[in-house]
Amino acid sequence: SVFHDASSGRVLTMSFEEGCYITNKERIVAMGLPAAQVALSMAQVFSDQTFKHGFLHCDPHAGNILVRPHPADARRAQLVLLDHGLYRELDEKFRGDYARLWTSIIFADEEGIRAAAETMGVGEDYALFACMLTAKPWDQVLNPSMESLRIDRSPEGRAVTSNYA
Repeated sequence: SVFHDASSGRVLTMSFEEGCYITNKERIVAMGLPAAQVALSMAQVFSDQTFKHGFLHCDPHAGNILVRPHPADARRAQLVLLDHGLYRELDEKFRGDYARLWTSIIFADEEGIRAAAETMGVGEDYALFACMLTAKPWDQVLNPSMESLRIDRSPEGRAVTSNYA
């Protein structure tokens, strides 16, 4: 919450929030929270912001995301987003186009990727765009197997990924 009496045009005073950084798996587990549930919550929060509400926190690094037990149920995680200085409003058309793009990527549908990216103004660079979004080479973007969804953390895999980051 904002403390308006202690804020001005140059200073914003907000409440202190408890929690650990989302990257601190050891502490998350020590709080009795399943790490997989925290990851799912994180994906849900940003999916809802992007596709449902169209109001997106644009600085979601680990220092701006805390995890703590939910006040209503300590077995569930509660995410706390910090630093609300940079948001982007996404209109309904963009959200629909972006959803179609990701659906096409998930189903390895090249024509769908091309069509969605074209609608978004990407044009002939649709393959590069999909590679940048997924941090995967094009042949893996078009690989429909579940195995292609895994992240290759080997030095070789990281080297390939760095070409798209």
